Amino acid sequence: MVENPQKSVEYADERPQQRRHPALAGHVMGTGTWAWGDRLMWGFGRGYSVEDLYAVFRESISAEIRLFDTAEVYGRGRSESYLGRFLAAYADEEIG
Repeated sequence: MVENPQKSVEYADERPQQRRHPALAGHVMGTGTWAWGDRLMWGFGRGYSVEDLYAVFRESISAEIRLFDTAEVYGRGRSESYLGRFLAAYADEEIG
């Protein structure tokens, strides 16, 4: 049981990372990749690295997030390249 000062919500036999708040039922969550690889606006390479992006990708997958918002202009195409590399690392695993 998850305690909330306003109300209690039951989560039957679910692992913590699989819990979904009732207000999110039926909604899809995603991971934005706007800053992935963008050096000018977001300081890629100075404040965060490819390893940090891969950690975000892995956390997203483990949280059952399957929507990655990307565009060819994000990081001048780097966000899509990184996402492709990260997905290739999972090529032998079933993502679901």
